[in-house]
Amino acid sequence: QCVGLITSSHGAVLRDMVRILKSRMPGVDILFSPVRVQGAGAALEIKAAIELLDQMGCCDVIIVGRGGGSLEDLWPFNEEVVARAIFNARTPIISAVGHETDFSISDFVADIRAATPTHAATMVVPELSDLMAEIEGAKLHLLLRLRAQIRGSSLLVAEQKKLLKDPRILLFKHWQGLDERSKHLQDLLSASLKNNRQQIAQLSTRLSFVAPLRMLRHKKEALFSAKSSLARLNPAQKIMLHARDVAAYQKSLNDRLLGIFAHKKNAFGEALVKLDALSPLKVLVRGYSLVQAEDGRILSKTADFSSGQSLLIRVEDGEVRAKVS
Repeated sequence: QCVGLITSSHGAVLRDMVRILKSRMPGVDILFSPVRVQGAGAALEIKAAIELLDQMGCCDVIIVGRGGGSLEDLWPFNEEVVARAIFNARTPIISAVGHETDFSISDFVADIRAATPTHAATMVVPELSDLMAEIEGAKLHLLLRLRAQIRGSSLLVAEQKKLLKDPRILLFKHWQGLDERSKHLQDLLSASLKNNRQQIAQLSTRLSFVAPLRMLRHKKEALFSAKSSLARLNPAQKIMLHARDVAAYQKSLNDRLLGIFAHKKNAFGEALVKLDALSPLKVLVRGYSLVQAEDGRILSKTADFSSGQSLLIRVEDGEVRAKVS
């Protein structure tokens, strides 16, 4: 969609490439960066143009080239700066330097080498007419495939339609089966109800001989007797007495624990006061300092020090690093 051109603004190369690009694909965008393609400083201009178009990121491909000439004229495309710029570019680059028989280092580091600048222009864009012809061919092929598929589906539907039977015949068969099953179910229910009635009659007869009201009276009398015996053995009274003792013991235990806690708290406070009085930080507050070596040894004598030795000096509000001079 966008082609970058790096070449001279003078000469026929630029006009030829633009003409070929626009004739093959009129809608293509062209981003042109003019440079000198021979002489002193040409290599640096080519390098700068490659890096500029590559950093912009709007080109799909970049063509770097010029027309034919002597070896001295083509020499900027043999320079290391140009070769490294082409190699490091993220955008694909086509090298189109000189005629078909001319070779340069740029040709070997580029993504593709074109024989001539006009050849490079024909490589990057297709013929619009060819694309349109391919689209028309694909469209025709798709239409033929679609028609064939529709025709095949129509035949398949017609065949399946022939295999279908009249649903009323199937419904009639199912209705017959449903009537037969309904009659059979009614017969089973009637037989089951008759059998249940006979069983209920037999159980009622047996129940009348057992006299459940008499048995219930005997059970109530036995239950009343057991309840009286259980009341005499009720442990609620003993539980009440033990509960009072437990409450007294619990209060005594709480009082002793509170006394022990107060005593420990006072002892802990006294220990904190003693510890604070013996803290080395109290000495630092009075203006003293603590000098240590890198390994943590405390240095208290002049013999412990040596020239160039690294020290850590602890003062009241922090640490200071020092060195013996």
